[in-house]
Formats: sequence, structure tokens, C-alpha cells
Amino acid sequence: MFPLLEVASLIDPISLEMDPPEAARDAFERVTRASYDSPVATGREEHLKLKCPCCPNESDFDWPWLKEDGTGWAQRDFQAQCPHCSHTVNHEVRLH
Repeated sequence: MFPLLEVASLIDPISLEMDPPEAARDAFERVTRASYDSPVATGREEHLKLKCPCCPNESDFDWPWLKEDGTGWAQRDFQAQCPHCSHTVNHEVRLH
């Protein structure tokens, strides 16, 4: 299901940089509510803002890109608990 051939076609064979069309960037940001241009090197000190899908006022909170226990945003087992309503957010729960 992953569009591997489409992704591969966006990679420059000389520089190995990926430069997707603006529509793809916009779609990514609309769905994930995260910037397409993520930090080049993420670490435990870097965070992003998430919006809780369960809070009536769509409260936002900071969450690290990487965590020691593997629950950072950029990790497979991403899982965060909203500090406002205690709802658990993960990659399967659509973020606002």
C-alpha cells in the first residue's frame, strides 16, 4: 500500500534529496498537522506541537520527536497522553 515507486520518483538521483510537489507537501501538513520540513536531525530535546482530538477546545501540547522508551512522534511506538484530558494519542488516532 505504501507508494514506494511514487516516492522514489521524487528523489534526485544525483543529490539524493527529495523535492515533492507543493500539493504533496500541503496534503502531508493537512493530514498530520506537522510541518513537512521536519528537523534534519531530531533529538530528545526537540519537540513539536500536537492538538488533542478529544479536547473540546483542541488543546495543544508539546511532545518530543524521540523518547528513550520509543514513544516519540518520529518513532514506531508513538504514544502521548494529553495533559488536559488524559486521552491517549497515537499514530492511528487522527490528530487535528
